Amino acid sequence: MNRRLSHNLQGGVTYTLIFFQGDDGSRSLNGTTANNNFDRFAGEWARSTSFQRNTLRAYGVYQLPLRFVVSAAYFYGSGNYYATSHSSRPFGLPGVNRLNLGAPVTIPAAVLDQFEGPPVIATGALVPRNALRGLPLHKVDLRITKELALFGGANLSLIGEVFNLFNRANYTNYVTTVNTPTFGQPRAAQVPRQGQLAFHVTF
Repeated sequence: MNRRLSHNLQGGVTYTLIFFQGDDGSRSLNGTTANNNFDRFAGEWARSTSFQRNTLRAYGVYQLPLRFVVSAAYFYGSGNYYATSHSSRPFGLPGVNRLNLGAPVTIPAAVLDQFEGPPVIATGALVPRNALRGLPLHKVDLRITKELALFGGANLSLIGEVFNLFNRANYTNYVTTVNTPTFGQPRAAQVPRQGQLAFHVTF
């Protein structure tokens, strides 16, 4: 939905709902994703790591007196999925593995609501592919512009911008090996709050 500029206000909202998105991952025996290690020609079809069920984007622009303009943008994503694996190397095969031939693995209680698989990976069972759901993403960006009229019809715009205004920790990588004590914990995030000043001249 979009609102055209009216009464000094303009804005828009875009929402995307994905029902299904799957792939067969890497089909190489030495692939970097945990797939079917025992048949390099037969990839296993499962949910793609690009799958994010809900995505929302919104923006608004408001023209204030004295030629000030305030604009804001908001982004929400319900979280992508990450490739889960087991650290063992059964039968000496290379690549990333999902077969558990060791002791049963209990998924930490703090991660159970993000793990779309059984709470215990039994001996001889496979870790579900791409089963760890990342935490939701939220980001607000803000921009303030002041327009100044110069000589000869030229205009100067003074711009102040803040990205990730509320300094939200939006994680982009996690510990995905199920038989480690830190399974499911974040390892990397998008950039923290940042700001910048700029000017723009038109003539």
